[in-house]
Amino acid sequence: MRKLIWLLALWLAALPVVAQRLTWEQPLGFSGSAVDIFGHAQVLTNGGYLVYGIKSSGGRYPFILARYQANGTLVRQQTGHTLLAIEQDLVSLDAQGFLMAATVPESNVGTVNSMFFQRLRLNGDTLLGHRYPSALFEGAPVRAIRDGDSVRVLALTVDRANFGNQVAFLTTDTAGTLGRIRRYTNPAPGTAYACDMVRTARGGWLAISHYAAAGSYVHPYLQELSATGVLVRQRMHILFASTSTGNEKVDRTWNNLIRLTDGTGYVFSGQQQAGAQH
Repeated sequence: MRKLIWLLALWLAALPVVAQRLTWEQPLGFSGSAVDIFGHAQVLTNGGYLVYGIKSSGGRYPFILARYQANGTLVRQQTGHTLLAIEQDLVSLDAQGFLMAATVPESNVGTVNSMFFQRLRLNGDTLLGHRYPSALFEGAPVRAIRDGDSVRVLALTVDRANFGNQVAFLTTDTAGTLGRIRRYTNPAPGTAYACDMVRTARGGWLAISHYAAAGSYVHPYLQELSATGVLVRQRMHILFASTSTGNEKVDRTWNNLIRLTDGTGYVFSGQQQAGAQH
């Protein structure tokens, strides 16, 4: 069954929830696609929206982009490079367009991925791109944030020596030229999936992942980083002490980490799993 995501425009002024109202809604979907996943949206300087994600097609994930006017009228839909994994992000470069961070197959038959950065025009047309082989970095970006003349990227990286994944922090310029790579060793043997990252009030970064020690349940895992990605501190956030509650996941595709505007802290969302229940 084909799945669609609805693009919703909400009037979110400083009003109670009951006073918020839906101004328009628009179904998104590409013909011939089994599943369309529009995971993110960018607000354009002209008041419109750029919505992007992937479509699933036989185990491959073509990048998809949809541009809308402020009233929800479709301007353009298009597909781009075939990605190896659903993890990707798009960061605004203002009048210079966008920079996409994603992964592409290293070969037509392999399952190894190459890190890929692609410049896009404001209308979504592609410009120059940079591909980096798995020998340099094997992993996938999950969040890209502009930081002056740099772009900071939270990623998961494959730790083949320990049969798991680790969290990584990458720095590029706005053209996607890769600079420093920082990898963070897991606190114990296990695997970590990077999910989201926000800037802290101190000028650094707070990253959230879900992490599972070998043979254990999954729990939220928070890492505070300096402005350049140096690890400051980390902690596991176990919501329920009883192991009968099962996994507590923050999903890298659907969930978010948000810094509260009043400076009192952060909010993250996820799912709790016990057996077949979520």
